[in-house]
Amino acid sequence: AVFQDFGKYPLSLGENIGISKTADLENKKKLESAIERGGLSYLQEKFPEGFATLLGKEFSGKELSFGEWQKLAISRLFFRDAPVIVMDEPTASLDPNSEYEVFQRLIQAFEGRTVFLITHRLNSVKMCDKILLLKNGNILEEGSHEDLMQQKGEYARLFSLQASGYQVKEGAEPVLQEAT
Repeated sequence: AVFQDFGKYPLSLGENIGISKTADLENKKKLESAIERGGLSYLQEKFPEGFATLLGKEFSGKELSFGEWQKLAISRLFFRDAPVIVMDEPTASLDPNSEYEVFQRLIQAFEGRTVFLITHRLNSVKMCDKILLLKNGNILEEGSHEDLMQQKGEYARLFSLQASGYQVKEGAEPVLQEAT
């Protein structure tokens, strides 16, 4: 499972990934695969100690950005290789490019498995076989993205509402503002 509030452990880089399946902690090939699939392979080059690099400020370790910590939590999924995956807003701290890349890797890696994805970002669920829209603890609608859009119900309304924030009005040029 990867939750929005994931664990940031004052352990080594390798231990932070391998904590999801400690029996395989010494399997360097599996660690390398997990960190690559999580989008963090550059950390091995950035940190001369590689997987032995201590992380977290608690013991004067190397600090990661919040997005890197989230990718590290996602790397644990790849390391664990479980048949059932639970993800609660697993990309909340990632920029749109990183989020897209992570979801592409997750789709490939977990093909044929049961994945529970809990999110408010409806664009993230388009690739799901079955979507359940919950309201007040009850299933309000269910189906594929296409089915739910055709029903023109609450899911379609919410998806369109979110998508409208990313649309440029016809004839208008996108406006980019510099951060101050």
